[in-house]
Amino acid sequence: MTEFLWLHLDYVAMAVILLGYFRMSALKVDGWVWTCLGSMLLVIFGTLVVPSAMGVAIGNAIFIVVTIRGFIKWRKKLQ
Repeated sequence: MTEFLWLHLDYVAMAVILLGYFRMSALKVDGWVWTCLGSMLLVIFGTLVVPSAMGVAIGNAIFIVVTIRGFIKWRKKLQ
């Protein structure tokens, strides 16, 4: 039963990531925040659903780093 709950929380995290992508396409700063937040939730909930899915967690952690790096480059470009 708890796996069912965590799986639905994964869907919520993915929806947050999509919200971030749409906000980024509109050149809004908070798009990066939503994407990072959704990715972190996906890492947390994903590892709770399938504890052996470390590849998913590592992949999402890399995605978070790349997103933050992209945000920093974008902020420097604006200044």
